[in-house]
Amino acid sequence: MDILSAEVRARLQRMGKDELAVQSLVQDLRDCSPTQRTIDILHTQAREKLVSLLERSKALERLAIEQDTEKEKQAVREEASRHFKQYEGLQRSLRQAALDCQLKMEKNQRNQLFQSADSASDGKYQNAVEVANDVTDNLIHLRQTMAGLMQRDQETRDVLVESSQAVHGVEGELRGQTSLIGQSRHLITKYSRRQITDCLLISFAVLLFAATVLYILKKRLWPS
Repeated sequence: MDILSAEVRARLQRMGKDELAVQSLVQDLRDCSPTQRTIDILHTQAREKLVSLLERSKALERLAIEQDTEKEKQAVREEASRHFKQYEGLQRSLRQAALDCQLKMEKNQRNQLFQSADSASDGKYQNAVEVANDVTDNLIHLRQTMAGLMQRDQETRDVLVESSQAVHGVEGELRGQTSLIGQSRHLITKYSRRQITDCLLISFAVLLFAATVLYILKKRLWPS
């Protein structure tokens, strides 16, 4: 953790808060007295936190490419991978808690139906029918909820695969650019050295030419 930048540590702290919030909402689902409204509210809040966690995890994975050293890049990638796994685990926990809560509510309603049937009267019979209809509606809602969760899980997996491929593609391009920059720097350095050598040779030739001219003038002006 010491090699992580302040920005990365701040992002990890926010992601940790999202994970704790989801865990708390999942526990609330398990402990609540189940009604359809309560289930919907807690499930929606948990899903929003999970979406936030997923987006932060993907952003952290992209941030790994921008780190200065390979060691820092690897450390950030490992943190992103850890939080992706944490996201998947929380998603499974939420799905299971929602299912358990729905089944618990169905059981309570079924018991109410049986109790109503034991003391049946014209009015109570009508109430029993309404309870039975509620049970049927809740079962339909549960099936739709589970189907929606399975579809979102598949979409999430597709997003993670595309994100990982994109990150690896960008990293490959950056490595290619880094190699090209290194070659360019080598050529520029080589050219600069050659320019220095050419200047030295030209300066030497000028001095030699000047010395030759002076020698000729001396011979003509002051012949021995």
